[in-house]
Amino acid sequence: MAKVEFAGLVPEHILNNATKIEEWLVNIVEERNHVLKRVNYEFLDDIAIQELNVSLLDHDYPTDIITLNHSRGSKLKVEVFLGQDTIEFNAKERGIPEMDEYMRVLAHGLLHCMGWDDQTDEDKRQMRLEEEKCLISRPK
Repeated sequence: MAKVEFAGLVPEHILNNATKIEEWLVNIVEERNHVLKRVNYEFLDDIAIQELNVSLLDHDYPTDIITLNHSRGSKLKVEVFLGQDTIEFNAKERGIPEMDEYMRVLAHGLLHCMGWDDQTDEDKRQMRLEEEKCLISRPK
C-alpha cells in the first residue's frame, strides 16, 4: 500500500481517521491512472507556513498549502505543507466543517501533481470541479 505520513501539528480528527484517509487518497490517485508511492503531509502554523512560502516561492503571506512534487511520470512522490491556521480560517469563512476543508486541501495537493492547476480563473474552476469529485467519497 502507499505510504502516507502525517506530521507536525496534525489535527486529532485527521489522526483518528488516518487509515480511512489514506485509503481515500490512494483511490483518488488510482482513479486518475496514477500510483501513490509516497506523500508526506506536514501540518504547520501560520508563522511556519509563511516562512516556508517566503523561502520557496517568495510569497510573504501564510497559505493553506504548498506542494512539492518529486514524482516521476505517473508515480507520485509528494511533500505537502499545510497551513493549519489558514485551512481552519477558510473553513469558517466558507461556513463548512473544518474536516471538509482539510479533505479538500489534502486532495488539492495530489491533484496538482497529476496535472491540475489553479493559476487562471478557468484552471481554478476546473480544479474546484475535480476537488468536488474527490470529496464525494471522502471519509466522514
